[in-house]
Amino acid sequence: MNDLGMHVVHVPFRVGWDPADVYAVLQDLVPTRPGPDGAPVACDTYENATLHCRVEADAGTFPLTLEMKRIDPGQMNTWSLRAVGMTGGVAYSTRYPKSLRVLRVDGGRQSWDERELGSQSAFRR
Repeated sequence: MNDLGMHVVHVPFRVGWDPADVYAVLQDLVPTRPGPDGAPVACDTYENATLHCRVEADAGTFPLTLEMKRIDPGQMNTWSLRAVGMTGGVAYSTRYPKSLRVLRVDGGRQSWDERELGSQSAFRR
């Protein structure tokens, strides 16, 4: 996935989630593209990839799914992170940069809450 592959692993690698096993599902949606003269030439780049991984970390072993998409209708330069466990979780997307979704588990009830993060200028008034 060339440059897209590195972007998707920034956060997992930063927090120490190094995959022990990786299984990839690749999509080759555009097999040819116009060359310099306009004639079709073979394209050796996959457009979308989903990596199913097993991570061994201090907290135990858990599954990790990473998705990279060059072709994703409705998205423009969007990245998201979703972490869900047995007692709660969080979800964030740059599509809605001022919102954080939080999964709460109370007894047997599960609910997603949306929290407004607001924004703060980097410059003083």
